[in-house]
Amino acid sequence: MFFRRLLTPGLTLISCTAWAGPATLDLGIGKQPSLAAGPTGLHLVYESLDGNNDIYYRGSLEGSVWSQPVNLSHSPGISSEPTLCLEADGSVDVVWSDTSSGNDHPDIYFARSADAGKTWTEPLDISQTPRLSRSPRVAAAPDGSLAVIWTDTSGGRSAPDLFGSFSQNHGKSWSKPELLSAQLGTSSQAGLAFSSDGRLHFNWCTAATRPRTAYRCGQPQGWSPIRQLAAGSSCSQPCLASSGSKVYLSWVGQPDRQSSPNIYLWSGARAENVSRTPGTSSDPSLAVSAQRPVLAWIDTTAGAFHPDVWLAEGRRVQDLSHSPGISRKPSLTAGLGKLWVVWEELDRGTCHLKLMSREARSR
Repeated sequence: MFFRRLLTPGLTLISCTAWAGPATLDLGIGKQPSLAAGPTGLHLVYESLDGNNDIYYRGSLEGSVWSQPVNLSHSPGISSEPTLCLEADGSVDVVWSDTSSGNDHPDIYFARSADAGKTWTEPLDISQTPRLSRSPRVAAAPDGSLAVIWTDTSGGRSAPDLFGSFSQNHGKSWSKPELLSAQLGTSSQAGLAFSSDGRLHFNWCTAATRPRTAYRCGQPQGWSPIRQLAAGSSCSQPCLASSGSKVYLSWVGQPDRQSSPNIYLWSGARAENVSRTPGTSSDPSLAVSAQRPVLAWIDTTAGAFHPDVWLAEGRRVQDLSHSPGISRKPSLTAGLGKLWVVWEELDRGTCHLKLMSREARSR
């Protein structure tokens, strides 16, 4: 079946038959997936649900056959919130939050594979702050240097800040954690990416007076002033992606309390409402394909009790998952000539990881 429905003038909803080809692939039990595609294939990290509370890795050359899960954290604590990035040579860098240092002050841990996921370094505690370190994000520069940014309550439990640490030797050692958000009030987790000139770009949401989207770029010891891009009654779940020198930012925004939360995209000039659906939009994931931003998110338009994964490319908006379960936490990436999205699907009390892909479109 193929259908289309006009949501707002110029915005067309297209059924998931646009993603014709391989059916949705079930990657097994897990949650909180993070996916990246690069010269060494597809790389996935996620939280286990087997009672060990560990972070696992799986890899695939082309998306249909996947390696067996590898336990990366194998720690006595609770490991959560994994995310990963790829270096230019295909090396895989993974970070997560872990309570091995203490239940009341989790730290950020790092592991790296230089051989496409075959072997891994031992987990390294890179934050070591006195209070809660959560929601890490990692990015690799063109020269191989690494940046990790996370939320931290060392400055006050009620108002977390953004902290960052940096490595110039592929993660063997890290700089002392540095305050990046300049204490503008409560800071959310960050989105981050390097541009081709080696500058790090990151965005976050802050609730100083009114909720705002904040943006900053630069390098350690040389950051730009903080730029505030948008304000409203709510701002959350920021993400960021880059292609060459071009940077794209996204977040969940609500201009006023009467409107539903929607997904916003900023590409240098202004913020645009991308989702514009009658449902509630959340959990955005941003990638760049053919020099064009692509967004995946969770949306309740098809039903409040079974939200689906949606995707936007330009003016095209698609409901991808169309599932009877509860779709959550999509992770979108572009590579190997395709767009890929993985998400967690809760159905009948079990949470599985689901994968879909399709050929990338030219501009």
